[in-house]
Amino acid sequence: MTNARTITRRGLIAGGTAAVAGATLLGGCSSGGGTENTSEVNSSVALPAYVPYTKVKADLASTDEAVMAAFRKFPAGDIAATESKPLASGKPLTILTNTNVQLPPALNDNKYWQAVNDAAGAELQFTMATAADYTAKLTVVIAGDDLPEVVALRPVGDLPKLLEARFTDLSEHLSGDAIKKYPGLANIPTVSWKSCVYNGGIYGIPLNRPAAAGEMHARLDVIKSKGANPEPADYAEFLEMCRTVNDPKRNRYAMGSPQSTLNFLKEMLGLPQGWGVDGSGKFTHVAEREEFRQALDAVTQQWSEGLFHPDSFTQETLLAQWVGNGNVAINNGGAGSVAGYYTTYSANNPDMEMGILMPPKWDGGGDGTKLMGPAIYGGPIGITKTTPERLEEILAFFNWLASPFGTVENRLLSYGVEGHDFDFKDGDPVRNQTGVREVTLPVNYTGAPAVVNFTPGRPEATEMYYAYQERCAKSKQPLATQGLYSPTQQSDGAALDKSLTDGINDVITGRKKLADFDGFVNTFKSGGGDKIRTEYEQAFAATQ
Repeated sequence: MTNARTITRRGLIAGGTAAVAGATLLGGCSSGGGTENTSEVNSSVALPAYVPYTKVKADLASTDEAVMAAFRKFPAGDIAATESKPLASGKPLTILTNTNVQLPPALNDNKYWQAVNDAAGAELQFTMATAADYTAKLTVVIAGDDLPEVVALRPVGDLPKLLEARFTDLSEHLSGDAIKKYPGLANIPTVSWKSCVYNGGIYGIPLNRPAAAGEMHARLDVIKSKGANPEPADYAEFLEMCRTVNDPKRNRYAMGSPQSTLNFLKEMLGLPQGWGVDGSGKFTHVAEREEFRQALDAVTQQWSEGLFHPDSFTQETLLAQWVGNGNVAINNGGAGSVAGYYTTYSANNPDMEMGILMPPKWDGGGDGTKLMGPAIYGGPIGITKTTPERLEEILAFFNWLASPFGTVENRLLSYGVEGHDFDFKDGDPVRNQTGVREVTLPVNYTGAPAVVNFTPGRPEATEMYYAYQERCAKSKQPLATQGLYSPTQQSDGAALDKSLTDGINDVITGRKKLADFDGFVNTFKSGGGDKIRTEYEQAFAATQ
């Protein structure tokens, strides 16, 4: 699973939603004298038509929006997705985006960057920041009134107003059948485009991601070596597995992030991602549910037992490394995907076996709920206002970045320069250490194709992941706030969520008691949570 994975598209309404690492961030406030950013207005936007790419055929077809098309082997041959260099004028393109890994070598020392520039037709001039620092960086750039041509957007204050004033409404070029001019973009599932709609228009390009929110990655080789069961049938068996694997004296811990485990337990209990909605349109936040306290109490007990890496809260950037090195057996995310772990860590650990844990129901009896996300990373990738000629070039550039999996263009963008960044091994492209360093250029955080399920050299991992996603499809729970607008969530949501998360962490680590959690929830509600609830309920009613 490189940065290409596919999901069939479903759904119709859109409305300024975005997500970072599974957390839902809702767009906007009123746009002053322009079009009002409301769910009712946004629901009328014609989303881009979905036109699946047919020149590369998957081994296992997508059967649901939660199930990506899968490839056991890298497609043979040289299939070109585009006919010419997209930035035909040769004018450099300025880009502001984030990276989730180390910064790449500079242009002069990076053959991958040089090759990408050559293929694009012009120099790509990146301004980069780490994911943790990106929103702050974006805010500074916006305040400095010097926006680049391409910007990875986040839910900053007054985002709809900023979009209308400074960014391009792409509806004319991308709505409905208009997108067929750009086959790479037309291959992106509809669900991801929903998060690009504000002010009654399409204000950006999505970075497509899997629809299922979060994956509990597991070092199956570590779990099996301890004689533990990697397919727990209920919470009790999950806890027993963790206790069996845990071995602090050997610097081996069952779990990494307490927050990711809390999310996993939420799925065991059938809880929503953030806000849930019932049949009457009433919204309830997950933290208000009694079952959430049950999950929080369980994680608190796990922490007190020492089942988590002791530095989980203070060195979160090392979580992927801990899993890759076998110091942690279970963690949500980290290297991004099973393929990411194999690509980065298997060279020094040829016996590594990665898997994904499916949440069982708490008391057994089958699979738990699998929460669906918005199938987008971060937020829309916006294009600042420009001339019609330049806009045409930039859209062609995004279409090039979205070149489908298996094409010549995608091979370059995903793996780098053959013989320098990667080599073919038994027909599959495999990055070397040079590629691991150079291909950290945040090209795939600027634009990306529809994602597919592929792990180089490991067809068994591809099949495992496909089977996991088929199970997800059978127990999926949609994101209740997808396509809904809440101005209070836009302006205050991040601070409210952080306050609630801080309270959760205080309970887990023993700084506060579980009984204190009601106080954190009441503060959340009185500080804006109840207002967000009302806004979501009104927005939901407007779309019925």
